[in-house]
Amino acid sequence: MNFNETLKCLSCYQIVDCRIGMSNRAKQPLRFACPGCSAPIDIDLEYGSGINFNGAVRVEGKSPFDNSNPFIDLHLNFPAYMGKYEMGMTPFMSAVSQVSLGDHQLHNARLNALNAGVKSVPFSKIL
Repeated sequence: MNFNETLKCLSCYQIVDCRIGMSNRAKQPLRFACPGCSAPIDIDLEYGSGINFNGAVRVEGKSPFDNSNPFIDLHLNFPAYMGKYEMGMTPFMSAVSQVSLGDHQLHNARLNALNAGVKSVPFSKIL
């Protein structure tokens, strides 16, 4: 599951469109640097606490994104991506399209090992 947020940096007021992919971990700390001033922007998703932002605030944005603002794709289990927004090209889809089936299976096995050591919940319970 993914959801879109439009954020405003509290340091330079840069507007950033952000697609956030959900993991199944109960705590999901995410961070990226503001594309305007490089200040850290933290997004903490936690079961029982919801979503907390530090360094930015939510603002009303366009849905779907129209590439008028800088865009970042975030997911705890996949590399971050900054660039052009493409509907449907989530971090998972991007990663799967760039690696072999064997590499994808290895990544999945490593994620399962990491997930075994932390509390997991259905992502619908975090939002």
